[in-house]
Amino acid sequence: MNKKKKRIPIISPHFVKHVEIAGLDLKNGIFKFYNSSGENIIPASVTIGNGYTGESGKTKILNQIRTNNDQINLNPNANFDNFDWLFAIDTNTREYNDFIISISCSTFFKIKLEEPELVKDTVKQKWAAKVTMQAAFIFRNPTVNPEVVGWQELINRIRKSPEFRDTLKVGIIVDSELGALSQYNRQEQPIIGDHFLPDNFELIYASSDVGREYPHNKLIKICDSTAKNIWDYLLKQPEVINNIEDLDNLFIDGSTTLSSTLVQKLSGYAP
Repeated sequence: MNKKKKRIPIISPHFVKHVEIAGLDLKNGIFKFYNSSGENIIPASVTIGNGYTGESGKTKILNQIRTNNDQINLNPNANFDNFDWLFAIDTNTREYNDFIISISCSTFFKIKLEEPELVKDTVKQKWAAKVTMQAAFIFRNPTVNPEVVGWQELINRIRKSPEFRDTLKVGIIVDSELGALSQYNRQEQPIIGDHFLPDNFELIYASSDVGREYPHNKLIKICDSTAKNIWDYLLKQPEVINNIEDLDNLFIDGSTTLSSTLVQKLSGYAP
């Protein structure tokens, strides 16, 4: 039985110009940087999260989320409060006959956090989430990373929702493109083609393989498991894939959807 690796906090500040950091401070879970004059240095952006040391000695990232620049809260769960809407999405891709087929599965969720507790120098926090599975996006022969195709489709759906407003802050948990997420979030790099992340949207990283004690990781795992369940369903209902509608698109050559009602049933989670 593999023993769970000790979790370590990770802080990644981004400064727009060179700064000299002379001091650090941590009080009540809030982290601060100081210069040699004792002045608080506020980064342009900051990501925090959790990780562990792998067998190679390198740090493995479990989850990563942006926090307030002037109030760097090291509890990644607390930063969910910065969002009005929260989603998680994962895409499962396989070869099927002579095609590459991807199933993008997403969920909208609401999270409830209990007060954090300090247990043996580690912050513990109980939580619960209500998940509402979204219609699955099934597409054929992606020419780019299938994950980003799924992200863009989800973003398009969110923005077309009758309840959506430009002022809403939307967080989307993903498990890919870790090295580029900061650039996507700062709108320095397009996600796909010439499509940049819209204002007030943020991509949050979580691994679907480990760290399921954290809501980020558990929710991305739900999407991953549901996508696999959808594959099992489609292999028994091959007409869904066989009847995919052709598209004239740079990134995929066909797509279809599976209803949210069916996806919720296949997920095993009550709405």
